[in-house]
Amino acid sequence: MPLGLSYAELIGALGATILFAPGDLPPPDGARMDVAVTLGSVTQYGGTGTEPDAFVILTARPDDLAFERFRMVYGFGASDQGDLFLSAGLGKTFTLSGATVTPFVGPALYQSDIGGGFDGGELVQFRSGVDLTLPLTEGADLSLGWFHLSNMRDNADSADTDVAHLGLNFRF
Repeated sequence: MPLGLSYAELIGALGATILFAPGDLPPPDGARMDVAVTLGSVTQYGGTGTEPDAFVILTARPDDLAFERFRMVYGFGASDQGDLFLSAGLGKTFTLSGATVTPFVGPALYQSDIGGGFDGGELVQFRSGVDLTLPLTEGADLSLGWFHLSNMRDNADSADTDVAHLGLNFRF
């Protein structure tokens, strides 16, 4: 875990930030969407399968607010070892010194080693993390971030994977 935090402390910090901190409002020019394509490196792995080295991640963040104060964060990722996840969570977007920061948390569907068969025990996981974008051009940003994927338990069905990622974010 980053900063030596336990998973419970991380979720508490992300949840409190998402719930109570004031976020940026959507731009007045109408709803748009951020779509980031990133390559991630596994920084910690505690699952029971073959440790993946890398993930390709697609993240979408529509500007429309959900429940009047949150931003939806959708994610899809595929690893070099056949691990797949699909997630939908809530986040909040902040602007800090020109960078955009989006902490998020939500459920994810997950399967490790797709070619090795289906494991229903590991299907429901949770994905939590932080995305950061830095402007490059009017329509593209540098995107970097970190997320943790697990079932919130220390058992064989947990993905228990941390991924740091870097790529490009596009606004449509």
